[in-house]
Amino acid sequence: MALHQITIAFPEGWRGENTDWPPDMLAGGLSATLNVAHVGPELQKRAGQYREPSAQVSAGVSVVAGFTADYSTGQKFIIQTDDGRFYQSSGTMHTWAGMGTSGYGTPATFVLLGDVTLIATNSGTMLGTSAADNTFSLASSAPSARFLTTFKGRAFATGHDASADEVRYTAVGATTGLPTVADWLTSNNAGNRLFSQGEGSRIVGIAAGRDEWYVFKPQRTYVVTGQTPTSFVTSIADREVGFYHRTVAVVGRGLVGANEEGVFSLLDGKIEPLLDPADILYWRGLNHANTSAFAGAWVASKNQYRVAIQDGSTWKLLAGVLEVGKKIAWYRWDPPARCIFTRRVAGKSYDFYRGGNADGYLYRMDQGTQDASASITSYAQTGIHDGGAPWVDKKFTRAWVYARTRGSWNLSCTFTVHSEDGKPTQLGPQRVVSLATVAGDVKRATIPLDDARGWGIDLKVTMDPDQAASIHKVIIEYDDMGIGHGAPA
Repeated sequence: MALHQITIAFPEGWRGENTDWPPDMLAGGLSATLNVAHVGPELQKRAGQYREPSAQVSAGVSVVAGFTADYSTGQKFIIQTDDGRFYQSSGTMHTWAGMGTSGYGTPATFVLLGDVTLIATNSGTMLGTSAADNTFSLASSAPSARFLTTFKGRAFATGHDASADEVRYTAVGATTGLPTVADWLTSNNAGNRLFSQGEGSRIVGIAAGRDEWYVFKPQRTYVVTGQTPTSFVTSIADREVGFYHRTVAVVGRGLVGANEEGVFSLLDGKIEPLLDPADILYWRGLNHANTSAFAGAWVASKNQYRVAIQDGSTWKLLAGVLEVGKKIAWYRWDPPARCIFTRRVAGKSYDFYRGGNADGYLYRMDQGTQDASASITSYAQTGIHDGGAPWVDKKFTRAWVYARTRGSWNLSCTFTVHSEDGKPTQLGPQRVVSLATVAGDVKRATIPLDDARGWGIDLKVTMDPDQAASIHKVIIEYDDMGIGHGAPA
């Protein structure tokens, strides 16, 4: 028999689910008294979600799509609810006005060209609005479309069942050289482009970068270069992968997007997977029946891409921190996020927003210390750790917790020992107290594990609502008892 240790480093080593996030991601929304000094890898109690007090459009409905329209005269915000109706507000979100009484297919997509917002509904109807009104207008020549983008002063539309391989684009004024948003007539230098016509798979998305635009089919990505329609040249990306339209975000010179197989980057015609093997297994284990619910967004100031998806009847959120020269760190959470989008809040600063679940509200993420005035009890749950030998029984003696708190009685650890002799043995919750924190100060607490016997152990760390805390690592000591059921052949 001999003593051994299992080290769980946060966040890289927890191998499980959590509602906590590294403070490099979210701690900026907390007050100074509710922050702990950040040192190295850790998980910290996440920031809250601020429910916009005047954003309720109708009780009993969910916000399923949103768009920030930065007009030359000021910002307005457009949302769509799950009954298909649209509402528009000023940038302050103090009042909301219904944009007509009709419902359209959900979820919609949006683009801004000049001072006109184009809206493509999931039923194929294209709508338009401007800063001056809360109504819709529609040129008779506008095509049916589900997806929109803009490139070099033109609007591009695609995704309708009747023209599954076609992309239409607007005219540019012959005299002024300015976009003519309502003009889709080929006689006025508007036009169309076909992509693998008749192959049997429809276009599921379209996007534009700095010097090219992209068309996505379920298993193919087309890259179109050239500044004008007469110089367009189409090539095919190197992997048989396509992105769903609402997941696509422009990140630097490239794109990030998602489909049922995972999350990918696209740069210079090369597609690279961004999830690590464990996250790929998680992603592919979800129920992706409703692919129109996929929605992604990028905020440069946070170095984050977040994607919300529907897993059967529940909603999942995956957030990736994209840092140059570092492996992408992915974090999972389960808020009722029916959609996710961004809004410019000050200067060039953007924040993530999400729609709630059947409450008619919008939520500004990563703000304050509460979720819609409700206290947060966040947690991190590890996977089962077995010391690399699950066939050997162990006697777990004690654990050392390296953490920091502001205040006391707000971080607790619950260890669960797994054996073949009966139901798991739960030890705790054991409070970790009096870990007063100063800059760079990480405290250690010792927790007895009562010589509990089993082949593996897991840990749940809970952070209570009222104070700040973070956890860096946990070391678990066990005695190799030298008995078990034999190593696998």
